[in-house]
Amino acid sequence: MNIGIIGTGSIAHILTNAIANTDGANLYAVASRTLEKAKSFADEFAGRFDNKIKTYGSYEDLYCDPEVDIVYISTPHGRHYKDAKDALEHGKNVLCEKAFTVNSAEAEKLINLAREKNLFLCEAMWPRFNPVTKKVNEWLKADRIGKIIGVSANFGFIARVGYDHRLFAVDCGGGALLDVGVYALAFISLAFGGKIPEKVSASSLYLENGVDSYTAALLDYGGAVAQMTCSFTADMPPKGTIYGEKGKIEIEDIYISPKRAILKDYSNSGNEIFEPENMKGGYEYEVEAVCEAVRNGKKECEEITLNETLSVMRTVDMIKQQIGLKYPNDIDL
Repeated sequence: MNIGIIGTGSIAHILTNAIANTDGANLYAVASRTLEKAKSFADEFAGRFDNKIKTYGSYEDLYCDPEVDIVYISTPHGRHYKDAKDALEHGKNVLCEKAFTVNSAEAEKLINLAREKNLFLCEAMWPRFNPVTKKVNEWLKADRIGKIIGVSANFGFIARVGYDHRLFAVDCGGGALLDVGVYALAFISLAFGGKIPEKVSASSLYLENGVDSYTAALLDYGGAVAQMTCSFTADMPPKGTIYGEKGKIEIEDIYISPKRAILKDYSNSGNEIFEPENMKGGYEYEVEAVCEAVRNGKKECEEITLNETLSVMRTVDMIKQQIGLKYPNDIDL
């Protein structure tokens, strides 16, 4: 599969390394806001691919290249809707970085457009493709821990960048909720089968430029409660725990590159540990699954369906309403 990358930031570098390590995937082209940036990116990865990476100084030119099978959107959150929409309108299959969009209205429009044009569309929620996360999903579907009564999901780090960085830029969709909170919400969504909470209670700490630096939320699922905390100003272990009536499941490094899951059955004193050997890097599983799906004519990935992506974005909107967070391209929700 020939992949074309839009945007040349840090996440594009990570995904390009994953493409180079994945059979059946090829970085065919890269586009940036300037041709110089695109060429610099291509030069960095020269020799990693059999072909010479094509470079474009505009996104439009890459969309018009008939040899591009999949467009990977790695621009800031605030641009995801426009860039993914433009790619779809040019007949391209799309893998779009998380957060998928800034709000659920944008997400729904993209999903409807992809279905209308019969094109592949997927959110790059890469932990979902990891074997450890898939094993957790398998345990949940097998009812190994019984009825879910609670979930805890936290993710935070200290962002040592200036306010001009996209993490803190309001126009770019910056802030802790959209950048790291969506990881925690996707984990919670996995536990509850993609359901939307019945109600949300949330609070945030804000920086001077108007983005959330620390957000905590309680999600009420009717008979079960989930707790989510995310931050750019506090170092939080990226750990997720799912509590059931018969047991619990714990995953460490759930949002980075999970390597082990532990299932504790309350009826006995033993733990079941899933810790696969010879694991690939975190993003390789995502690239492999997306290429296989497109190759086989599928229009989405079962690991993170479009309906679940929309569900998570609707939950994001509920939290945003609670904490009073709005972005320039938000609509009244």
